[in-house]
Amino acid sequence: MQTGAQNFGQKVFSRDVAGESGGAAVLEAAGYDNLAAAYDREIRNVGEGVVIGPAGLVAQVPQLATEIPETLGYTAHNPLETAEKAPEAVANRAVRAVEQARQNPAKTAGMLLGSAAASGGVFRATQGTKLGAAARYSLQPGRNS
Repeated sequence: MQTGAQNFGQKVFSRDVAGESGGAAVLEAAGYDNLAAAYDREIRNVGEGVVIGPAGLVAQVPQLATEIPETLGYTAHNPLETAEKAPEAVANRAVRAVEQARQNPAKTAGMLLGSAAASGGVFRATQGTKLGAAARYSLQPGRNS
């Protein structure tokens, strides 16, 4: 799903489909061609990220449904091994996230923006319903315990 969203985001925000961005056109008209190209590239990255972020949330729900019971079962049977491996696994994931943000900060910002908007929409849509708690837990596990 994430790859499909990335392909869709790249296509929708491509110059062929979306055309020239307004900001880039203004910068080019003012004679700032290099800045216009950089602006155009980064604004497209933000747009792609906005598409990818919510797709990641949607893809996360079924993944969590299978991984949480599996992780809990493994942890219950192997608490010492889990305690040894967990810090390194968390650190590795954090390093990957920081590296992604460094490589493409605009896309990362777009992903965060898209994820936050999607989460807010889901929370509002399910507020006061039987799905409210499930939605909150599936999108922000551990924050509602």
